[in-house]
Amino acid sequence: MKKIIFCLAIFFFCNFFSFSQQTSFKDLSSEEKLFCMLSSNIIENNNQSHDTLNPDSNGKNLSAKLLESSWNVSNYFELLNVLDELFDYKNYDAYSDFSVKVSEAKSESLISSAAGYGIPFAQLSSFLFIPYLKDKLGSSGTMAWNYGRAITILRWGIGAGLIDENEAKERAKPFIDAITKTFCSFEDYCCHYLYGASFFYCDYFESMPNFVQVRYNNFMSFIAKYGQFFSDDCFHGNKDGNSKCLTFEALRNSMQAEELSKYTEYFSISKVYRHYSDFENAEKIVAAYSDGGNIKNAFLPIDGTPYFYEAAGNILLNANKILNIQSIYESAEAMFAKLPQNSSLYNNIYALYTFSVFSNNDYINAVKLSEQISEDYTEIYEIYHIRALCYTYRFLDSEEAGDTRLADDFLDKSIRMFIKAYKKGYSLSKTEQEFILNYSGQSIEELVLPADDFWTI
Repeated sequence: MKKIIFCLAIFFFCNFFSFSQQTSFKDLSSEEKLFCMLSSNIIENNNQSHDTLNPDSNGKNLSAKLLESSWNVSNYFELLNVLDELFDYKNYDAYSDFSVKVSEAKSESLISSAAGYGIPFAQLSSFLFIPYLKDKLGSSGTMAWNYGRAITILRWGIGAGLIDENEAKERAKPFIDAITKTFCSFEDYCCHYLYGASFFYCDYFESMPNFVQVRYNNFMSFIAKYGQFFSDDCFHGNKDGNSKCLTFEALRNSMQAEELSKYTEYFSISKVYRHYSDFENAEKIVAAYSDGGNIKNAFLPIDGTPYFYEAAGNILLNANKILNIQSIYESAEAMFAKLPQNSSLYNNIYALYTFSVFSNNDYINAVKLSEQISEDYTEIYEIYHIRALCYTYRFLDSEEAGDTRLADDFLDKSIRMFIKAYKKGYSLSKTEQEFILNYSGQSIEELVLPADDFWTI
C-alpha cells in the first residue's frame, strides 16, 4: 500500500512539474513575454530556456560563457557598456555610416568611392553590400539586429548573475519600446534582424543561405511554441502603411545561394582578404592579382585599386617577406597620395610602406614615409619606434664619420622618439634601454616621468 502511495506521489509530482514547466511561459507578464520573444533567436540557437527570463533555468548554465566568449563581458559594468553602445548604434554602426556614403558617392563605381572615402580593406565587402540591403532594411537600418542582441545580452546577464530580473526588465524597456514602435509584426522584426545579421556576416556570404535558414528556423520554432500567447497589437509600426513589412518568404528567397551569386562582386575582395593566412603561398597570391605592376581585371574592375596594395602588403608582411613590399609600392605612390589623409586605408598603406623601406635600410625615406601617418593611427607606437631606430642608426653612422653636430641632432631625435614610443605603450628592449641610459644619463622611466613631477600623476 505504502509503495502504491509512494508511486502515485512520484507520478503526481512529475506531472505537476511537467505541467508547471509547460505553463510557466504563459504565466509571464506581457512585458516579460516580449522580453523573451524579442531575444528568442540566439536563445533558441543555444537551446536555452524561455520558461523564465533566466535562459539558464533549464540547467545548461551557458550564459556566463556566452557573454565572455561573444562580448568579453564578465561583470556588471562591462554589461552596461555594451548595452550603451548597442542602444546608440547609429553613432558607431558601419551600416549607418556606409549607407550615407553610398548615397553620396559620386565616383563611377563603389570600389573607387570606397577608396575615396578611405574605407579600410577589412570593411570593404560590408560597404559594397549596402546597395543590396538598403531597400530591405529601410530607415530602421540595423536596429532590429542591435536591439535584439542587446535584449539577449540582458537575459544572459540574468543567467550569469550579473544583473537581477527587475533591473534587467527596466533596462530592456527602451529597446523593446523602440522595436514595437518601429516594426509592424514579429515576422517583420525577425526579417530585419536577419538582414542586419547578414550585413554583419557578409564576409562569409557563401554560407549565408545556411546561416539565415538556421536562424529563420529558430524564429519559427519560437512562434510555433509561443506565438499563441501574443496579441495582434504587440507592434505599432507601419500603421500608416507608408513602408512595407518584410516577410519570411521574401527573406528566404533573397538569401538563396542563386540569388546571392548575383552579388559575387560585392564579396570577391573578402576572399583575397582571407589569403592573409596563406603565408606559404604569399608571393603566388600577390602574383595572381598583379601583372607587371598593374592589377589584373580578375581582381576588381578598377586597375590600380589601393585595396590590392593593402592586401598584398599584409600578405607579404605576414609571410615574412616585408622587403618585397617596397618594390610593389613604389610604382603606386602617386595613387596613395590621393587617398584621404588620416583614413585607415591611407595609414595602413603608409605603415606597410614604412616598415618595408626601413627593413631595406633606407632610413631617410623610412622617416619621410612615417611622417605621412596620422597620430591617431592605431599602432602609432610602432611608427615612433621605427623613427627612433632610424635616427639611432643615423646617429651611429654620423658619430663614426666624426660629424659631431649631425650626430648630436640625430641622438636627440632618437631619444625623443624612444620616449614617445614608450609613452604610447611600446616595450623597449634591454639593449634600447641601455642605449638611452648610456647616452642621456637617465633611464627611460626617469625621462618619461621626471622626479619633480612624480606627485602630479
